[in-house]
Amino acid sequence: MIISINCILLGLGGKCLLDWALVFLQRTHICQGFLGVFAVSLAVADTILTLCFTTLHVLPPGYVSLPGWTLTRYHVCLLLQIFGQICSALQWPVVVVAALDHFLTVARLQPVAGRAGSLVCVLVTGLLWYLAAVYVFLLSGFIPVMEDVPHHQINHCWVFPNTQMLQVSAALLLAACCAALRARRGAQLSSQLSSKGLRGGHVVHQAAHTASSTASS
Repeated sequence: MIISINCILLGLGGKCLLDWALVFLQRTHICQGFLGVFAVSLAVADTILTLCFTTLHVLPPGYVSLPGWTLTRYHVCLLLQIFGQICSALQWPVVVVAALDHFLTVARLQPVAGRAGSLVCVLVTGLLWYLAAVYVFLLSGFIPVMEDVPHHQINHCWVFPNTQMLQVSAALLLAACCAALRARRGAQLSSQLSSKGLRGGHVVHQAAHTASSTASS
């Protein structure tokens, strides 16, 4: 679908604010797990993309001259499409790695901790970004779609819809429901066991009282 650059800038700006707000709120332990490290990397990538879009949209010529290269709105729209494909390719791997990291944390089976654990999370995050980029460029058959107009007349960018977002959201919702049902069942079982224990203690107390009464008589 075709979206105006103004709407894209608005969406990217809001996404950057949410990303950095999450990083700021979780700053005390942001690098202690995989999701925190990945959130920082995503915030940095979104910020760079937003700055590129803003610079080219605000400057009157509509391009930036670099040594040996001229960055235009054409390149930024192309970068937006590539970044969207990479993020789409990252969704399921991030879910799997985050689930594995959470399981190891809960089960206390993490082979490394502290700074070594943070370094491992950084390496895994970088590897995921690299593999996603390799997949998009070499294996996915991705073909960019651009407007056939001069770069200074580009006011819209073609954005591919994210087809995996609904699948990932449904999977996460199902996992959350299963976890809630399991927790509720565990709470009910715990309350049943505690009530049985109280009844058992009451029966033992009555038996002891009856035995003492019989012995005294």
